[in-house]
Parts: sequence; C-alpha cells; structure tokens
Amino acid sequence: MRASQVVHAALAFAHEHPVARNHYLVLLEASDVLDLCWLLGDSQREGIRAVAFYEPDLDNELTAVALEGAAVRLCRKFPLLFEKSEGGETR
Repeated sequence: MRASQVVHAALAFAHEHPVARNHYLVLLEASDVLDLCWLLGDSQREGIRAVAFYEPDLDNELTAVALEGAAVRLCRKFPLLFEKSEGGETR
C-alpha cells in the first residue's frame, strides 16, 4: 500500500509540474506522518516544488509527498522504501 501512495503523489506532481524529460522516481520511507509534514513544510520554506497526497480512505491523512529533484538534501535522512537487508531480502 505504501508504494501506491507514492504513485498517487508522483502522478499528481507530474500533472501539476510538467517537465520536458528526465523524470526519476525514488521511493523513500518516512517513519510517520509528522516526518512527512516536516518534509513538506521544509520544502515549501525553501521554494522547492512539492505535492502532498492525502488518502481519502484514511480520513484524508497525509500519506505521501512528491518533491522535485532540488529536494535531495532534505531527503537524505529517509531510507529507501525497498532496501535490501544484509541477508539479501527486500524489506
């Protein structure tokens, strides 16, 4: 379900901020809604384009944020969503 939330946010971002080429999608994992709120707020303060996705089936809770590439610095603390563990399994 987490990945589907990201896809919703990415599609909304592409619709609101169309660019000619070089689209990349990196799925990162936030520990909770508060982390997403801080990320969204920080991006807005720095003038970085962002789109928030609020899941209707979860009482419109913030579940994903899509950001433009300039937000790399803000995202460094978030791990990849599908990261391989030491044993080789995907978590």
